[in-house]
Amino acid sequence: MPLSDLECPVCYQHYCRQDRVPRRLNCCHAFCTPCLEHLEQWKDTICTLRCPLCRWTTCLPPLQSPEEALWVDTDLWECISDFEKKEEEEGGAEEEEPLSEW
Repeated sequence: MPLSDLECPVCYQHYCRQDRVPRRLNCCHAFCTPCLEHLEQWKDTICTLRCPLCRWTTCLPPLQSPEEALWVDTDLWECISDFEKKEEEEGGAEEEEPLSEW
């Protein structure tokens, strides 16, 4: 999977398991939770989200936030795990290298 698929198409930040969890709308497009919260449109107790890519409207159950109502994109979730492990390993290797040959 290309690295660009591991970032939210709205904010261009990498998904992560702590605060930028990828969640899937009914149209199957995924966005990070903070961006979905900015897309919320409330009317009485009903929340709707309009996909910024295809304009499909997703209706959430009454009084539920996107975090509570939308499924985590499991394909991206697994890739995040692999990406975070790889980043950790590469970061660890860089820290062990000496800064100077002197």
